[in-house]
Amino acid sequence: MDTTNITQELRASVKDNDFDTFNNTYVNFLKRFDSFNKSHSSSPAGVTVHNAIFGKDNFFLKQTNDEQATNLLNNGQEASNVFGQLSVEERLDFLKILEKKIKNYEQDISLTITADTGKPLLIAKSEMDKGGDWFKYAYEKAEKQLSPTRDGKTMGSVRPLGVAQIIGAYNYPYALAIGGIVGALTTGNSVIVSAPLKAPNWVFPFMQAAKEALDEFSTKAKTEEKPWATDFAEHAKDLIQYSVGVNQKLTANADVVHFVGSDTVGEIIRKSRGQKRTILE
Repeated sequence: MDTTNITQELRASVKDNDFDTFNNTYVNFLKRFDSFNKSHSSSPAGVTVHNAIFGKDNFFLKQTNDEQATNLLNNGQEASNVFGQLSVEERLDFLKILEKKIKNYEQDISLTITADTGKPLLIAKSEMDKGGDWFKYAYEKAEKQLSPTRDGKTMGSVRPLGVAQIIGAYNYPYALAIGGIVGALTTGNSVIVSAPLKAPNWVFPFMQAAKEALDEFSTKAKTEEKPWATDFAEHAKDLIQYSVGVNQKLTANADVVHFVGSDTVGEIIRKSRGQKRTILE
């Protein structure tokens, strides 16, 4: 979407040191996205979204509770059961659609990164470009890595684990998360994106892009009469989900967790998961 006018309004409010105008403008912008409207809380409860530019609290988001965590995991498993049956080529077809949809929301995602972290908009946009490298890597390497061959014979393929929780970092909220997202989807897993507490709002335009990508891919599968098209249409909305805040049940029970952040938090996550697969960066 074109965010020129909103960007100008936010810049003017920063220049005037007018936090209230900034906050109202930002919230109205985020209300464009269904996932934000579902998560936004008008009362001081749940997760506090802090504004790095003004050093004040912006608003509140409803924290994912244990019941919701269970639903995310169960629904994600069903989605992975279907998506994991697709060939690597078919999964890459979906990634190409997803990348295209993310590109359509590049300005929106960049704006949220700037508003949440205080980074200049050009740097936030460069973060989007870095994220594109992960898609390129998947297109170039995935089939060879996931279906290795020896002497012209296929040596087997990598099987999906199930549900992957992707926990991003504050300093590069999109770029460090998208690598895990692309990797999980390429290998047939479903994804639960858990945005960093200090910069969570990029997830909302991202989820809009994901929804549009899933709808387009599902329609394409029906048109091409893919044998898995009906099952995919039923579970498509759960292939990419999101959570808000810290939920121990979710992190303890996801089939794989990809975390980017501090050593201290990473060690806590590793211990909480026992022998389950955990990727720490």
